[in-house]
Amino acid sequence: MNPAAEEIAGKRLAEVAGKSVTEHLTTGDHFLTISDDMDLSSGTAVTGQVSVAGDEQMGQALRRSMALLQDDEGRVIGAYAAMPDMLKFKETQRLQEEFLSKVTHELQSPLSSISSALEMLTDTAAGKLDTDENKFLSISVRNSRRLTEMIRGILDFSKLQSGKMTVFPVPVSVGEILAEAGEGLLPWAKTRGITLLIRPPASDVAVLADRKRIVQALTNLISNALKSTPKGGTVLVAASRALNPEPGVVIGVRDTGHGIAKENLKKIFDKFVQVESAEPREGVGLGLAIVSEIVALHSGKIWAESDLGKGATFYFTLPLAAA
Repeated sequence: MNPAAEEIAGKRLAEVAGKSVTEHLTTGDHFLTISDDMDLSSGTAVTGQVSVAGDEQMGQALRRSMALLQDDEGRVIGAYAAMPDMLKFKETQRLQEEFLSKVTHELQSPLSSISSALEMLTDTAAGKLDTDENKFLSISVRNSRRLTEMIRGILDFSKLQSGKMTVFPVPVSVGEILAEAGEGLLPWAKTRGITLLIRPPASDVAVLADRKRIVQALTNLISNALKSTPKGGTVLVAASRALNPEPGVVIGVRDTGHGIAKENLKKIFDKFVQVESAEPREGVGLGLAIVSEIVALHSGKIWAESDLGKGATFYFTLPLAAA
């Protein structure tokens, strides 16, 4: 099984090795075709026949959506396919996104009131509460902030998906971007016992960027790095000029955490994805998807490099501002 087969089956090769591939078919989801000409060692003629296994309705849907391509001599040279019920699929996806956006908007107002009340209670009554009461109040404030961040993330993602999020790139100093994103997280890094280093380029340079959105993206990456780094570790935020494939600036965030498995490096930028980690993850798995979309809106690229046990580095590029 290659990675694509593992993803479709929902099983790893190690789990199914030595077993018949038909044991893991899910009715209504999977359909298997296997050539009858698997063993030609005895010199038998090629029949061109295949055996099928799976739900018949699934098979009919696939047959209606796929056609073989043949050359002038009747040899199969490829296939032409279209996803069945694509319009229904797109409509369902649109309704899901619309529902998500409406729900988060409805949650935003009452949550803002709750958060404000908790903040006011902290300012006026914290000194009159005993240790346990202050502890519960602190937990409530922290969780209300966490919910607020989740809702903002969902709303941002809804805007990105619907094309309603716009950016207004202007020349911005890279050093100022790094400083603004990093300085806001220095107190948090200190409370976690982590060293947060900010290293702007030796010779400051201007990029073409929407300052608010790029600071948002970089803050998200630094925040993730801090969450992944144990006490006593280091998070480094740096930037440098890049010449290939085209002139620009590369900004990187490196941590000394547990790292990310090679097979997860691409999927971490997908929506609602949270890879396995030694540390408990918060949120709904939209943070990196939002960062990726923001970078794409700036005509930039984003990627990650990591080895398990050796930390991870996230990079993204931004175009240079015209001199």
